[in-house]
Amino acid sequence: MEGTDVKILQLNCQRSYSVICELGQAMCNLDATFALVQEPYITDGCIRGLPGGMRAFTHLGGSAAIIINDRDIDCTVLSRSVFGVCVGVEGVFGRMLLTSIYCRFGCPLGPYLGYMDSVLLLDSSSPLILDLDANACSCMWFSKMSRITSSHPNHIRGVLLSEWLVTTRLIVLNESSEMYTFDGPRGCSDIDVTVANDMALTNFDFSWKIRDDFGVSDHSLIEIVVSQHRATDGTNPINLPRRWRLRDVNWDIYSETFGWTAMDVPIEDFRTLAIDSQVSQIDRWMCTVNDTLLGRCRRTRQGEVKWWTRALDSMRRNVRRLRKRFQGGKYEELINFVS
Repeated sequence: MEGTDVKILQLNCQRSYSVICELGQAMCNLDATFALVQEPYITDGCIRGLPGGMRAFTHLGGSAAIIINDRDIDCTVLSRSVFGVCVGVEGVFGRMLLTSIYCRFGCPLGPYLGYMDSVLLLDSSSPLILDLDANACSCMWFSKMSRITSSHPNHIRGVLLSEWLVTTRLIVLNESSEMYTFDGPRGCSDIDVTVANDMALTNFDFSWKIRDDFGVSDHSLIEIVVSQHRATDGTNPINLPRRWRLRDVNWDIYSETFGWTAMDVPIEDFRTLAIDSQVSQIDRWMCTVNDTLLGRCRRTRQGEVKWWTRALDSMRRNVRRLRKRFQGGKYEELINFVS
């Protein structure tokens, strides 16, 4: 990473002391500046198990928190409620807003959406990164929908959250992955979501991935690298390569989103524009919708492992499933499993 790059970890900690301990160690080993967590281990109102010197800000219910691993970062709690916590942070990377939310399963999603609406009004001029364990599935954040029926609560919640994201024009940072963000004895799904506002995409590049080397929690550890745009030719940093990811696109949602986006210019006004202006306007609409739903393609990393195969990937997933079953089993089952 460059000197101004920032690494953020995202994890549901299952209210487990061992998970918090491993997360603190991972922040040190991976040189992560921030961790956006849900369900941390809390006793006497404080998160326990973190290395000395780390700061933690929790929401009023204790189910979401933001952890800071840098004494030089200036932090200001901007919002704290029973639904989430939002902290303004400032360092060599500039200023940004970080928000962590845990959407409890079985509870209505509306109050959480209302809280996120209030967060968006705090400072629209600053980059915002919002992380949530949504307990919701949607193709918008690459959930493996073949495992979810349309009547499942997670799918219904996913529809509501997707519509809210489209309305607020927030960009989903999740990348497609064969791994699940939740993978434990209770099943597997993709319910952890990371989103950012337009100001964040204007100022930063993002790399989002699921790490497979962290196995205490039934949620997968997510690593987000935030890099400043490095334009040297004086061009606007928003002028990124005009290539978008087209895998697993839901074209019905795309068409509907494009229609909503185009409503900001009345058809009567659009018809009065010159041809060049009409083309430019349509191009801006398409870029907005593509950035919201698809995400820009990024350069392929050099030096990738060439010998990795599907068979190895399948074996790795099998080992992870066995590890999750081992961690989530009862004592008698563990003894039989080991023997």
